[in-house]
Amino acid sequence: MERILVTGAGGFVGSYLAEDLQCHGYGVTGLVRGNFTPAKKTYPVVSADLAEAVDVEWNGDIIVHAAGRVPSAGVSAGEYKRDNIDAMERLLKIAARKKVSLIIYLSTMDIYGRKNTEKILDENTEKILDENTEYGISKYYAERLLQENGRVNYVILRVPGVFGRGMSNTWLARAINNMAQDNAVEVYSAGFANNNFIAIEDLAKFIRTIISRSIYNDVFVLGNEEKIRIIDMMNILKEEMRSKSEIVVRENRIIPFSINVSHALANGFSSVNFQTMVKNFFQKDIQ
Repeated sequence: MERILVTGAGGFVGSYLAEDLQCHGYGVTGLVRGNFTPAKKTYPVVSADLAEAVDVEWNGDIIVHAAGRVPSAGVSAGEYKRDNIDAMERLLKIAARKKVSLIIYLSTMDIYGRKNTEKILDENTEKILDENTEYGISKYYAERLLQENGRVNYVILRVPGVFGRGMSNTWLARAINNMAQDNAVEVYSAGFANNNFIAIEDLAKFIRTIISRSIYNDVFVLGNEEKIRIIDMMNILKEEMRSKSEIVVRENRIIPFSINVSHALANGFSSVNFQTMVKNFFQKDIQ
């Protein structure tokens, strides 16, 4: 089985992916910044700051690059550049020197811009950088570095909000936190049918599919197979949690969008529906 380095193994997504790949027989090494050790570590962990690293104590076949600076209040453009663009540049040099066969990069739907007027986004939708966040811009240029490097194969996954235990800083996470306390939940674009979310289990499964099928040099936008109205999502959460929260419908502040996942579906991606995703969230931990 392939030897895989998972960057960002100290975070929500990276730690899950590392555990999942390990459970499916891959030789996994986790990379973290500093001395942080994942709580469920069943694989070796190395430490490096990718924005400054000249090497990593690992040799293998594939890198799953989940590390990076995520959106947060007070983060400067320079910090996004350092941890997303500069880190990618150094990682590519390390990967080429170690003759890595593939980098799977977890990017974001934010590269399309917050004011994109398209209501259905796919791999070819125009990126509106002048209306984007610093985070989205940094991820876009990291993608460009990867696509243009000419030495290491790549797969880019443009990921929406990831749903699973340990998630934070997403609208679904905030809704769950409010419902747990029976606080009011504000809902925008209540009647819009969206699929701008993905279960972490489905993300992990698709990464294993990419590896097993040897998919190289491609880009996929990801989301749920089934669209569901946002108000229905909130009602499913409320019923599952037996919450007394009031759902307050507000006027929309930004243009809502859904995701065309047909390219991913044609290459082995699949997803559970929202109701199943919610039941799994409340009924089980990572196996």
